[in-house]
Amino acid sequence: MKELQNLKSLEDFLQRLGAAAGESETNRNLADYFATHYLEIPFMTAGEVAAEAKVSQASVSRFCMSLGFHGYSDLLRKLQKLVREDITAPKRLRYATRGNRDDYEEILANEQLNIAGLREVAEQEAFRRLADKLATAPRVVLLSARMSATLLPYMTYVLNKMRDGVEEVLPHTPAWNSLPLRDPAGTQIVTIAFPRYPNILLSHVERLHDAGFSIAAVTDRVVSPVTQFADPVITVPVTTSSIFDVYGAPIVLLNLLLLETAKRIPGIEERLNRVETLEQGEHIYWNF
Repeated sequence: MKELQNLKSLEDFLQRLGAAAGESETNRNLADYFATHYLEIPFMTAGEVAAEAKVSQASVSRFCMSLGFHGYSDLLRKLQKLVREDITAPKRLRYATRGNRDDYEEILANEQLNIAGLREVAEQEAFRRLADKLATAPRVVLLSARMSATLLPYMTYVLNKMRDGVEEVLPHTPAWNSLPLRDPAGTQIVTIAFPRYPNILLSHVERLHDAGFSIAAVTDRVVSPVTQFADPVITVPVTTSSIFDVYGAPIVLLNLLLLETAKRIPGIEERLNRVETLEQGEHIYWNF
């Protein structure tokens, strides 16, 4: 049976539930519960699902494996990817704070699994290609919007220590408006786009793509709407079981990407030493 990671829509998941429902009465109860409460399940433990569906926790695990997953946690992570855009912050708050459950356990467990998968991401060709572009492009423009843009200052700060020609561009700024007018030659655009994907970002990336700019993307899945305009594309999962998306895994991945970029920049050690000397001379940091 196919893994859920290969599914393109929630409808495919619901069809799989329907197929599994006929295997036993327990499976039918669980399939009915999953089909009815799929928006709430990303915020529930296996024990809570078992109690609500009136089955054993072991039955929940077996049901998940019958659907093609390694267990409940595996299903949970992949279901989150399908429904995250339908779960607004008010819904998340209502689901995540109901009852006396331990909200932290599921969030931390999901994030640990996401981070554990980053080595595989870092071994992909797209990861190496983006590191090459960040190291060699004459100009690098980091582009994002709304919550996804909160990751840009970290990347901008570190890249500016490593090399020249790095710029962060956000909506409603002069640079955002004039960017399509620039010469695409020598400019590498890197966009970060996580759900809920901002339309203002997607339309701008499309405009830049049509103007001939080289665009790379860091996003959450291969069917992200930004992928049609970008190459290479790096995908990294985000945890959605909190009131707002958790960017722990993306920030770790960006750190790995910046490390890989540094390895590709000639004279990087000398530059970092110059940065350190400059900061010491200006007494940037507290000295005990």
